[in-house]
Amino acid sequence: MLESYVASDSSGLQTGLNGFIRGVSYIGLTPAPSKLESKSLYGEAALKMNSSFQGWGKGVAEIRARKGYEFGSDIDMFSLREGYVELYAGKFELAFGQQIIVWGKADGINPTNQITPVNTILRTPDIDDSRMGNVLLTMRYHIASAWILDALWIPLYKPSVLPWQFASLPEGTDFVEGPYPDAKIENSGLALKISLQYPGFDASLSFNTGYGLNPGITADMTALPSPPESIPLIYTAAYRNQIFGFDFSTTLGSVGIRGEAAYRVPDSDYNDKIEIPNPDIYYVFGMDHFFGPVHVIAQYIGRHVIDFADIRPPADSLDMMRYALEEGNRLFQMQQAEWSHGLSLRAAVDLLYERMTAEVFGMANFTTDEYLLVPRLNYKISDGLSLCMGMEYYSGGENTLFNIVEDHFNSVFFEMKAIF
Repeated sequence: MLESYVASDSSGLQTGLNGFIRGVSYIGLTPAPSKLESKSLYGEAALKMNSSFQGWGKGVAEIRARKGYEFGSDIDMFSLREGYVELYAGKFELAFGQQIIVWGKADGINPTNQITPVNTILRTPDIDDSRMGNVLLTMRYHIASAWILDALWIPLYKPSVLPWQFASLPEGTDFVEGPYPDAKIENSGLALKISLQYPGFDASLSFNTGYGLNPGITADMTALPSPPESIPLIYTAAYRNQIFGFDFSTTLGSVGIRGEAAYRVPDSDYNDKIEIPNPDIYYVFGMDHFFGPVHVIAQYIGRHVIDFADIRPPADSLDMMRYALEEGNRLFQMQQAEWSHGLSLRAAVDLLYERMTAEVFGMANFTTDEYLLVPRLNYKISDGLSLCMGMEYYSGGENTLFNIVEDHFNSVFFEMKAIF
């Protein structure tokens, strides 16, 4: 196995360094007339550091640098993905800085994870790369051997990156993101979680109050209808909500069972403001099992929108802007139907004495007629050196999110990666 570099000194300080270097390419077809094009093409390096201090705490940092081309534009990114210090004091653990915190037990789809924003348009073979760090103050208290209390303060609002630029705007409009809440204490968020962890069973209850990770879209409706020479401005707007969550995982014989659910309640009247979603209940329940060498994870995905009401195109053309905004918000908030039902399936198998891994992930929303298929093959040339290739295929019915992104995301991808 490839080992990270670890250094220590006489004071007991231990510092570990590791990271990776990779080249990634996504190639797909342009809309008609169809021609091959590079959707994404970049080189990336990551350096990770973990320093421990004689059991008193640790410092963690991860730096990323990416340069290349994506969605028709050059990219030149340098970021601190994580950078925080953690202190230990008996049963307490305290951490402060840029962190990535993921709550939930489900496979990749976590209704209770309302702490960490995600970049939904980032092209990467590793889905964990889409998680974005944020400045957090976190406290963990080990109440007893099986009970843990987590408390988080979220001083800065950081929204998820949604595929706004791929959506079609009403004719004669312009779009900007924000403005978002500033760093006033009253705009910060809080989250609590109490966890029970026993061998073979664990569960948690969580509560989060703050601004939603997925902002809505709105416009200055008082300025409509506007004169022909002006352009109505559509902009994103944050909203506060409260989220009550529950998750669990256990086993029945050789079958693993997991699930989680979140109940979201906006703080403001969602009937008066277009950008605020309805209350909803979002839930995922799944099972995993080994069928010989093949590991399969199957999940049911559901959502219930409270106080749902159908919207129809207005007869008065002056009301078309409001209708378009309401339709767009339902699309990006995944509230297009009162009840929605879907499935996800992941199957993976190790081959060639674990030098090769074949995996396929599929997801379907039967209510909105949206489908995703991601097969991939990873081959280890040697310890730390690997090749990965696969495909992303999105398909969606009219007025769905997958329909908006399919021309931009459908592609085959290839990655060469060196881990050190």
